[in-house]
Amino acid sequence: MTQSQAALPEHRPGTPYVDVLSWGAHQGDRILLTQDRLVLGRAETCDVRFDDPQVSPTHAALRRQDGVVVVQDLGSMVGTFVNGVSVADGREVAPGDVITLADVRLRFGTLDDAADGADAAAAEPASASADPLALFETNQEADVAAPDVGPEEYAGLVVARRADLLREVAATRARSRRLIWIGALLFVLGSVVLTAGALAFAGLTGGVLDRFGRPGSLLGWDVAGFPTGYLGWALAALGLLLIGAGVALHLLARWRQKRIDTEIPPPPPSLQARAGTAPG
Repeated sequence: MTQSQAALPEHRPGTPYVDVLSWGAHQGDRILLTQDRLVLGRAETCDVRFDDPQVSPTHAALRRQDGVVVVQDLGSMVGTFVNGVSVADGREVAPGDVITLADVRLRFGTLDDAADGADAAAAEPASASADPLALFETNQEADVAAPDVGPEEYAGLVVARRADLLREVAATRARSRRLIWIGALLFVLGSVVLTAGALAFAGLTGGVLDRFGRPGSLLGWDVAGFPTGYLGWALAALGLLLIGAGVALHLLARWRQKRIDTEIPPPPPSLQARAGTAPG
């Protein structure tokens, strides 16, 4: 985790901060909110950067507004949660609230007095037992003291979030298949129209198309002054475009599937079973 000058120590009473409850070596770090807006994410341009592949480049923001602090999701892939509840447009946070960004969990608080400010830089690491999602780190059966949201509940949220995104991926794949099938049918139809006109002009249809007369050119018969060959070309070209669009959607769905598996890994099976979300 790296931090810009936006979060340099300003130890005044009432200064809001977040303690890093997890992950790994950053556990126990304290980040002071000393400006109006603090952007959290993986990108180098963020005010606070977490080197975690599951955190989006610009994941969430903390902003001071009318004397309170509001957390807002910035369109992250995995979402932002406060006490296990998804945040979209913005939600006010209170001391003790747990903010979750993928595998990074932060506890919000404020410096109550000057003594807190003097000790902020040397704050003791947050207790792992106070972290409601500590089981995600250890995958062990541990006692969790006074959690804001239980591990099982959060596991259910993760599974539900994955299910929503995977449904979107499945819908994209279904659209891609429809486009490919429709495109293939149009391409075949256009090819038949174009080939029939050319064969009829060359007299190679064996009399099958004689009732339509012999076309005046390789482009086939004229219908209202418009050669059927042009129609065949148009149908075939449209079919190829639809096939290309379907293939592009299929590749997009595959990319999103891989990103979901990378950024939102499923909780441990034992925890899913406890949450009642274990796959059947």
